[in-house]
Amino acid sequence: MHTLTGELLAIHLEDTVSVEAFMRQNFEPDSCSLDTLKEIYRAAENKDLVGVKKRLPEGFLQTRMWCMSYRTLRNIILQRRTHRLPHWQDFIRQTLEQLDHPELMPGLPAE
Repeated sequence: MHTLTGELLAIHLEDTVSVEAFMRQNFEPDSCSLDTLKEIYRAAENKDLVGVKKRLPEGFLQTRMWCMSYRTLRNIILQRRTHRLPHWQDFIRQTLEQLDHPELMPGLPAE
């Protein structure tokens, strides 16, 4: 995730060899068209990380069930509460709303 935009901006979409090499290295066959790659490239140029992630072939909604301790959850919150992707703030907010003991967790930083 963190290097995808850099790799995208390093290739030239007019250079067919570079585009094909990039797609072979990063995507499954037939999972991403050139038009989709161009949309991803434009989003990367605009530094729209959310837009890049939405357009990725694997960027569909995933649901997981995960059991963890309060200690692990606390570390996740501390590490990601100022993350640049807004999804993490939503995750933290929704998690704190569902906890039995939210007073044990740090909250989101005040804006």
